[in-house]
Amino acid sequence: TDGVIRGGKFYPTGSGKGEDVKGGTPDPITPGGPFQSFITSVRARDPKLCNAGPEHGHYSSALCHLGNIAYRVGSSTPFEGDRPKRLGDDPRVAEAFDTIKGNLSAAGVNLAATQYQLSPVLDFDPVTERFPGEGEAIAKANALLKREYRKPWVIPDAV
Repeated sequence: TDGVIRGGKFYPTGSGKGEDVKGGTPDPITPGGPFQSFITSVRARDPKLCNAGPEHGHYSSALCHLGNIAYRVGSSTPFEGDRPKRLGDDPRVAEAFDTIKGNLSAAGVNLAATQYQLSPVLDFDPVTERFPGEGEAIAKANALLKREYRKPWVIPDAV
């Protein structure tokens, strides 16, 4: 990545010096949180009053669903021993994994008696909204993307 945004400042990768983030005028927010803003938007017949439109809702929920799918096709893995090769060699992933282990240890969790859920690497194609490839894990992951709905709330395959 190019860097991170933290506390209203952009920190370029490799630099400890933050730059103020400048932008345009923020969109107005309808009071009442996401649910009330949706109701207000529907009653007023004005989609601009909805704090998060359907596309934002789709992306937000899809991110949660993809994480849940990875969890469900994963397998129970012991914390003890070497870092799993499936985590790859990205130093940020290694640091995050070690931080999690450190936090659990600091909280008094016995890592020798603790397991976590580790998924195989799952690539996701946002255009087709499928996991490309073959194999048991891919088939299971794709099967979890959609379920059978009760009539009349059936969602067609092609929308």
